[in-house]
Amino acid sequence: MQFSPDGKHIVIGGNDGTVRRWRVEEGRDDASEVGKLVHSPEREMSAVSKDGKWIILATEGRRVTVWDATTHERVVESIDAHEEKITALDVSPDSSKIASGSRDGTVIVWCLGTGQRIAGPLKQGRPVLSVRFSPTGDRLASAGSDFSIHVWSIRSDNFRSTTCVPTDPACSLAWSDDGNRLFTGCYQGSILCFDISSSTPAITKWPGHPHSDSVSTLCLSNNGKFIISASSLESSVKIWDVDTQSEILFLEHTGEVLDANISPDDGYLVSGTKNGKISVWNLRKVLPMRYFFRVGLDICDIDHLVLNVFSVSL
Repeated sequence: MQFSPDGKHIVIGGNDGTVRRWRVEEGRDDASEVGKLVHSPEREMSAVSKDGKWIILATEGRRVTVWDATTHERVVESIDAHEEKITALDVSPDSSKIASGSRDGTVIVWCLGTGQRIAGPLKQGRPVLSVRFSPTGDRLASAGSDFSIHVWSIRSDNFRSTTCVPTDPACSLAWSDDGNRLFTGCYQGSILCFDISSSTPAITKWPGHPHSDSVSTLCLSNNGKFIISASSLESSVKIWDVDTQSEILFLEHTGEVLDANISPDDGYLVSGTKNGKISVWNLRKVLPMRYFFRVGLDICDIDHLVLNVFSVSL
């Protein structure tokens, strides 16, 4: 799921293989469906470019296709990407590249416009659980089930990697805005932070046990002040203060959380569950204002705020 650049629409892939666009309007307690963008029953994974123009589908297990979100036409034909099923997808911030990770332990970087291979297969070693481009798009992080995270430099033909070793397998990744830190959510419910500004990454484990099960999703706010973590089997989403590493808010769901994302202005959170429910949370009604502005007083008291959330069914 991905917000449009103006934050007014959300593109979501449903369980039936249909990718839909929804409109979010300030002051309303529901969301309205704008239309269906792509219908692909064989779709297994999907990703949307940050500019909202391109929809990327992993279909038939090993193939990648690119669709125009405006014309609803396929612009890049299916590519035999990997020897086994694709397990991770991401699109670079400038919408020029696609990264795919596979159960075969490889990562491939593609040109979004032509479908030509830019890099890879890059060897992870074991099944790839997550791939994530850096904010500048010149690096790619990949996490595997072999207790390793690789940070690949994908400038020109130089595909060097730095290896980070978490305490247990990482299944979700998120970059800081400056590209110096890499946050990881792990199988045993922990959250780690790697300082990758030097050649020897330094690791920090967040205190306590953030989740009782695997952290399937991590999403950092655009201003870098808070981070969203989701645990699918725990049916919950938590919001954390990045600086203090303390929990700010717990959002309980009625089903296993499959994905979550934050709007470009950090004002809304969208989350989707396995039972087909999509919830949109107005974060400005549940978080102190210091998480949205760099300067100014904290004028909100979370104990006196009313949670504004609405749900839609796919």
